[in-house]
Amino acid sequence: SKLFGLIGGGVKEVRLPLSEILDITFKKGIFGRSAKIQVRTRSYAALAELPAEDGKLTLKLVKDDIERGRSAVDHIRREVTEYEAELPPPQTPVSQLFHDESEDETKKLER
Repeated sequence: SKLFGLIGGGVKEVRLPLSEILDITFKKGIFGRSAKIQVRTRSYAALAELPAEDGKLTLKLVKDDIERGRSAVDHIRREVTEYEAELPPPQTPVSQLFHDESEDETKKLER
């Protein structure tokens, strides 16, 4: 919350599991004086406690934090990639498992 809409109430820490991160991007600002990190999650519920807009969490960085921010994004991307590589393959829908060409020739019963 902000005091008079101007001064923030402090830093808030929220833990976001790797499984919830859809993607993360690093964007450097004009003239290299600022940057921002944008995080999109797989569900809106993951961002419920954070000031997100359009399903994205935006973290603004000052000049002194740009390189740390870039390396953090690279590290998180590697971690997410490794996590996703360890996941089992997606399941095949049952309708595809039992599709048989003979079904195409099956005629409907007449009444």
